[in-house]
Amino acid sequence: MATILVTGGTGTLGRAVVDRLLGDGHDVRSPSRRRVAGTGGGARPVRMRQAGTVRCPPDCPSVPSGPKAGRGTVRHLGGNAKGPLMHTHEPERAPAGERRQPLPQRQERGSGPAGTAASALLALQRSAGNAAVVRAMEQERHVHGAGCGHPQEEPAVQRSADGPSVQRAADQEDSGKQPRYKQVRPSTEGTRSADLRMKDRMARTAHVPVGRRTPHVAVSDVPGDGMMFSSNSGNKKLSEARQQEALGHLESAMDPRQPLSDDPRRRKDQLKLRAAVTGQYGQVHSGDANLARTTKAMRDKKLTWDGGPSTCKKDGSVHGEMTLLGRQIAHWEKEGNHWPRGEGKFEIVAMGGVKLACGACQMAFEAANAHIGKRYGYQVAASGTHNEMFRWQAPEWLTGPAFAQVQQQAAARGWVFHGRNLEDGRSEEERQGETRKTSDQHLPEDSGSEWAESDGSQSDG
Repeated sequence: MATILVTGGTGTLGRAVVDRLLGDGHDVRSPSRRRVAGTGGGARPVRMRQAGTVRCPPDCPSVPSGPKAGRGTVRHLGGNAKGPLMHTHEPERAPAGERRQPLPQRQERGSGPAGTAASALLALQRSAGNAAVVRAMEQERHVHGAGCGHPQEEPAVQRSADGPSVQRAADQEDSGKQPRYKQVRPSTEGTRSADLRMKDRMARTAHVPVGRRTPHVAVSDVPGDGMMFSSNSGNKKLSEARQQEALGHLESAMDPRQPLSDDPRRRKDQLKLRAAVTGQYGQVHSGDANLARTTKAMRDKKLTWDGGPSTCKKDGSVHGEMTLLGRQIAHWEKEGNHWPRGEGKFEIVAMGGVKLACGACQMAFEAANAHIGKRYGYQVAASGTHNEMFRWQAPEWLTGPAFAQVQQQAAARGWVFHGRNLEDGRSEEERQGETRKTSDQHLPEDSGSEWAESDGSQSDG
């Protein structure tokens, strides 16, 4: 088990985290400036009520420091003793009526047991407060029994957008049956593949809880990394906690045991996501070979996030699809990955997203296909472009002839690069009369298809 230093371990959130880590068998150490009786007013290491945990001052020899400090794990939960845990750059806590509900616990990939739900806990603390964190952890640890004051059986009916619906999760688990879905109206939009439409849907769903933090989320199937998501860099860059919140929301939307949304568009997305996980969506779109990889990643929950580069907040953003395209190009260029479909046949790489590509991203897609993908047998495909230009930063992979092509195309529209940053080079007079598009005009076209829950009978087709 890990040795973990928890700062702020005597606070409301810290005590709950310390209890959790101790319960998992870790060796937890927590520094405290509180005076200890019998020490002449000075603090020194003393045992807490649970073995393996010490309370000590910051300069205590038992606290790791220097080159050896990396042998353990540090969880920084310290804050102002007179106020809640909050950094100066973060907004104030939302009013009680607007606070988000606690998310299901997630274990961060690659962090091991010591990193269990740390980012999610901090995100919950910022949005709902310390008490909500403690309440969520207590609910998870609670075991119903005689005298606990709670009903011994959970109700079998829960509310959804269509009114009461029977909760079938327990019966399905006992019988081994998977829920089923059926297409009740086929798609009327034929410009995008079923695989690309599914990726757009995944990005749109992951974007729901972080929409006020970032304008866009992109997604692509990166070989070796699974279904990878990314968002903008700069002042719109998402924290790790927000990234995990977005992935958690998507996993919940794919889970048939969760209630459907009241919002019609989100409800449609949830039904199609669940139909993909359970296999019915793939049966309807069996001609799309790339869709099978996407649905497998969804079933395996192989969902990851690339936070993108750290860029100056005063510069333009590296957009999420540019970060993911860099990942794809690194795969294309590796020996043994060239021309996967055979010489002269291109592998189509779908780049999904909440929105259509901006003008600069579309230029970069075209340049990548012409100067990079064409050499190795790949072509990237997005859902189209709304063609509007914004301050934009060129990704690291955009160099040489590909960069020159983007520079030339941007200059034709009056936009110029200053180093790697693209800026509007037009005068005020040249910009007069320009009308910006609405947010809805930035979105991909709705496919028009409809799906519904099925009872699996022959009449469902």
